[in-house]
Formats: sequence, structure tokens, C-alpha cells
Amino acid sequence: MTTAQKTDTAYRMNLAGFEKLIRQCEALGKNYKPSGTKLKLTALNKLKEQVLQGIKENREQTIEYLKASGERSTLDRETQRRAKLILKAIPPPPRPTQAEMEALRKMPREEWAKRERPKPPPFLEEIQRLRSFSRVKHAAVQSTSAGNTTTTEENASRLTHREWYKIQADALADLAGKLKTLEAYTPEPDATPEALQTLSHDMQQKNEAVNAAVEVKKQADGKLHALFYDTENGLMAIAGQVKAHILETTEPGSDIHRLVSVIMFHNPTSAT
Repeated sequence: MTTAQKTDTAYRMNLAGFEKLIRQCEALGKNYKPSGTKLKLTALNKLKEQVLQGIKENREQTIEYLKASGERSTLDRETQRRAKLILKAIPPPPRPTQAEMEALRKMPREEWAKRERPKPPPFLEEIQRLRSFSRVKHAAVQSTSAGNTTTTEENASRLTHREWYKIQADALADLAGKLKTLEAYTPEPDATPEALQTLSHDMQQKNEAVNAAVEVKKQADGKLHALFYDTENGLMAIAGQVKAHILETTEPGSDIHRLVSVIMFHNPTSAT
């Protein structure tokens, strides 16, 4: 179970326990007479509504983040498709003639080892940079463990998604500019320099949308955490005071005393 899942589980458990406490306060009726204003029944119901609203807002922000992240991932997959189109549109190096192949076969081994190697397609390294985040991350981890990192993969094992997508968008824009200088480049409509520039711009926008969604989600997380765990006014603090008050003012053998005593609360960030 992830930390987020543990936190959500604790929220549900603590809210359920708080609602049980409120029902026991209602069952006590006029016998529930706390001295503090924050412990009165109206205040408890108000706090419950605030928590429910906070959970709703947090869920909405989670959905917005997942939506923005999914749209960004879609563009990542689209970039992989465009990379294949780019390679297809770049003319391959000229193949050796039959006579050249025959000369290579007859070439002494020492000369063959020193021969001029065929040149790769232009901008091959730039195209390879358009790999997906997961593939680069995996390659970087493998290279790092082998002690053989490349310039492209250097420190990639520590890149976040946001950092990688920015690098990818910049690389795509840079490649689009270079492809304009390649006269023999005959791409399909989706792989023209103009189309690649548009895709780069879209990626930057999607990445910024994810960044904004992350910040809003952090604020929602902080607000909800405070509603539960603020040491003075949070649900946990108030619930503890209500529980203590009921246990102090009811007979140990009574039903309400027994029911309240078994209501438990949990803070996933605390060992207690």
C-alpha cells in the first residue's frame, strides 16, 4: 500500500470514527454538556461538513491532475510515433555498389578495420532523444549500474517526469529547426518541421498544465491534512477531546461508555 493509499484509508477511518462519536453525542441528548464551544454538537457537525467538503475538493483536484498527466502522456506516445516518421523521411546513406562490396571483401583485415565507416542518418542522436521517459529512465539506470553513462542519459535516473518532458519538448523544437536545413528531408504532414514545432509547443503547454495541477493538488492535500490533523482545531484533536469528555461523564459499564471506548483514530504519520 502506497503512502497516499494509507493516508486516504486513515481519512476514511477517522471520519467514520468521528461520525460515530457525533451519533453518541446525539444519543446522550441533554446529558452531553461539554464546556468548550468547539466540542458542542453544532460545532462537531460543522467540522464534519468542512471535512467532507475538503475530501470532495481533494478528489476533484486529484482527477484534474490525473487528466492533465494523461494528456501529457498521450503526447509522449505521439512523439514516439513522430520520431519513426522522421527517420522514415530522412534519406538513408547511399548503399555501397557491387564493386565497392567486392573491394571490401578482398580488403586486408588491417585495412578493413581502418576503413571509413558508413555515416549514420543525419540528426540520429537528436531523434533518439525523443524516446519515452520510461525507456530513458531504464536505460540510464542500466548504464549507471554498469558505470557507462552517455551524455544523453547522464543523470537521467534522477529526472522527474516534469523535468524530462521539458527536455523532450526542447529537443523536439531543436530538431525541427535542424530538419529545416535538410533539403532531402521529405516528411509526411505530421513530421514536417512546422508540425513538430506545434507538437513541441503542445508538450510545453501540457507540461505546464501538469505543473499547475500538481501545485493545486498540493494545496488541497495540505488543507485536508490540516482539517484532520491540526493540533488545535483538527478532527483528530477535537475527536480526542470529545471521546475523553464522554468517557469521563458516563458510567464505565454503560452502553455509551463501552461504544465510545472502542472508537479508534489513526494518524498515518505517527507511530502512536
